[in-house]
Amino acid sequence: LTNIYVRYNRKRLKGRNGRNDTAMCLATLHHVLVILCKVMAPFTPFFTEKIFQNLRKAMHDQPVSLHWCDFPAAEEEVQGDRHIEESIQRMQSVIDV
Repeated sequence: LTNIYVRYNRKRLKGRNGRNDTAMCLATLHHVLVILCKVMAPFTPFFTEKIFQNLRKAMHDQPVSLHWCDFPAAEEEVQGDRHIEESIQRMQSVIDV
């Protein structure tokens, strides 16, 4: 995870596009951070557990510890993924300039 998502969505995260849009943006960021913690947990157990405990405050029906969660299942590639990846690469190159 890089700060590209946060940079690109700064206005959405601050609520300038309405409450629903802000809630969707925050939910997406939260979901990504939880999945990232689950994937990184075998390599950085204490660090990811601390992050998970902070994220867990906004979740319901979650295990007490990150290490009791199931490892995320791999998702199948969707046909539009290649187009999205190319668009993101172009966006990143513009931001980096």
